[in-house]
Amino acid sequence: NGVCSEASRLFPTFAMTLRKAICDTYISGRLVQAGTYIAIVPRAINRAKHLWGDDAEQFVPERWIDRS
Repeated sequence: NGVCSEASRLFPTFAMTLRKAICDTYISGRLVQAGTYIAIVPRAINRAKHLWGDDAEQFVPERWIDRS
């Protein structure tokens, strides 16, 4: 599972997806009005060091294993 999850994180199956807000909402404290399209880019999110750590660009399947 760790290998599959890590491969999917580094090499997502789609480059971008769009979502449309159906009601006014907030993302990270910013107003997103109803009808606004939001682009989600998995490759950028899945390699963000502030989310995944300094090894975000590396293939580390162990990050998915809960050792507890």
